[in-house]
Amino acid sequence: AIAGLVAAPDDDPAWVALVRTIRIVHALYRPHRIVLLGGIGARLGDQLPRLHRLVRDGLTKVARADASVDVAASDDLGAIGAAMLP
Repeated sequence: AIAGLVAAPDDDPAWVALVRTIRIVHALYRPHRIVLLGGIGARLGDQLPRLHRLVRDGLTKVARADASVDVAASDDLGAIGAAMLP
């Protein structure tokens, strides 16, 4: 499934849904950092530049301009918990 997402074009429904979800989180909660945890996040590391570009394009001005989107470095971080992230 992740290989399909990585190979899919930017306007693929899966990319659109992921990007829209991250934008909504930015607008509602205004976090300093969003981290995609677990196996999905860990496998999207090579796609961070693409993800940043897609999220920033059309991001509301309500969101923090300096907020970051990161991915987990390990499949297990989702199980360990976001509170353990540095």
